[in-house]
Amino acid sequence: MRRFLLYLVITTGALIMLLPLVWMVSTSLKPPEEVFTYPIRWIPENIRWMNFVDVFTVIPLARYFFNSILVSTTVMVGNLFFCTLAGLSLAKYNYPGKDIIFVLVLGTMMIPVQMIFLPLFLVVKVLGLVNTYGALILPNIINPMGVFLMRQMIMDVPQDLMDSARIDGASEWTIYWKMILPIIKPPMAALAIFIFVWTWNAFLWPMISTSSKELFTLPVGLSAFQDMYGTQYNLLMAGMVVSTAPIVTLFLFLQKQFIKGLTFSGLKG
Repeated sequence: MRRFLLYLVITTGALIMLLPLVWMVSTSLKPPEEVFTYPIRWIPENIRWMNFVDVFTVIPLARYFFNSILVSTTVMVGNLFFCTLAGLSLAKYNYPGKDIIFVLVLGTMMIPVQMIFLPLFLVVKVLGLVNTYGALILPNIINPMGVFLMRQMIMDVPQDLMDSARIDGASEWTIYWKMILPIIKPPMAALAIFIFVWTWNAFLWPMISTSSKELFTLPVGLSAFQDMYGTQYNLLMAGMVVSTAPIVTLFLFLQKQFIKGLTFSGLKG
């Protein structure tokens, strides 16, 4: 009986979580006059597939899609590289000030990101990166949460294993590339998905750091459907459906490693 109630609660919660997604897909197939009909019509009476064509013609969605793919992928790869290097340094090497650096990394995780937008914008402006891909990528190329996560994972790698490799003549780069990275693949997959989704969905910083439509990412570009005369919800939802495809694809591709990474992180906690 207890197991039945548990399954009932979990299933109910899952259905509630899925409702916005179902409404998004349903609305993306409706003509404008059916969007707010009451009671809600989950299956449109007149399915309008042209919404998925119109969303590419009303705004340059293909360009926004390319920008989001470029920025999110570059930020994700950069984070995997720099966070693992920083994590290895903090976990396995001894040097003056290491503990202070780690405390500072933890401290940055406690600051709301909105509070650093002004000083960050001033730095980007001094460097001449405003309204460039550099402004979208460089401030996000390393994440303190990623550094912390990688440090915790690498600390579990036996020190004797690394020392044996050094005795056999392996360089520090070989140890990092051929020994450390294969061991921490599952948490790296989890970090990759988190970073990609955060960057993909980011709205405020891309809106602040760019003003050219050629550099808009999907969240900023889709906001064009909201203006003083109202919102074209059917086209907006069609754009949202298209924009979720890369996230779902990435999750399905890394699903096995992602679940292993979460399980491993949970056991450590």
